[in-house]
Amino acid sequence: MESQSLVPDVLTYILLLYGFCQHGKMQDAEHIFRKMTQRDVKPDKSTYTSLMDGYVAQDNLKEAFRYHDEMLQIGFVPDDNF
Repeated sequence: MESQSLVPDVLTYILLLYGFCQHGKMQDAEHIFRKMTQRDVKPDKSTYTSLMDGYVAQDNLKEAFRYHDEMLQIGFVPDDNF
């Protein structure tokens, strides 16, 4: 994508993250999250929800809560979907 001068937006990153998280590929999801934030693309609730769901599915509550806490710290408020 980038080799064709296309710049990914937040939706592109969320879809990649979601796919990796759904398949238990959390290292790949982390890589995408880092790229996203390094390029100043702001994560949204869906970003954090995907990461938390992925880590919970792997019984890694420490990482799930790390993202939960980060989400709260930047001002997102949990709702019934969390």
